[in-house]
Amino acid sequence: MKNKKQPVIRVAIAERDQAIREAVCEKISNTVDFEIVIEADNGEELITRLKLKKNVALPDICVINVTMHGNKDGFETLKEIKDTWPEMRVLIFTAIENEHTVVDMVRNGADGYLLKKAHFAELITALRKIFETGHYDSDIATKSLIHAAKKYGDRLPEINERESEFLSLLAKGHSYKEIAKIMYKSPALWKIITIRWQRN
Repeated sequence: MKNKKQPVIRVAIAERDQAIREAVCEKISNTVDFEIVIEADNGEELITRLKLKKNVALPDICVINVTMHGNKDGFETLKEIKDTWPEMRVLIFTAIENEHTVVDMVRNGADGYLLKKAHFAELITALRKIFETGHYDSDIATKSLIHAAKKYGDRLPEINERESEFLSLLAKGHSYKEIAKIMYKSPALWKIITIRWQRN
């Protein structure tokens, strides 16, 4: 039974593996304050169904895989979601642990990156955190960003001066909270990482 005192978190999922998709949808649906509003086989189907909703009961968060069938992979799906619905949150839920993939997804606007091997409870935690704060800092995302900062430092391609400063501070061991105070004096920690990692 849904809790009427709390806002229902509307979730859409795009996952090519039917067994995984159905299992995740069932568990999310059976969790208090969650509702599955779209269940899609791939990114193309997800985008089509989002457009059909015409801003009525759109999902708060889309959970998508990196690799999917059809004409849109996770990168293309993420980009179109962020271009069309900037306020919509996206959690990457995948088996891919490649550092380059993690960093690229974050740079392109992903609000969280979680591995499928994570316990289901962490998936729910990630969704709640993204709904409440706009981001979720999983271990793999944090480690990948720190490693990228240490590996490339100021040479990380296609970043601006502010992003370079962030990576430099991260590489020196500062926490997100410390970086927030240094750079923005703001508790919006993930906003520092992303600014969406895009140029103004």
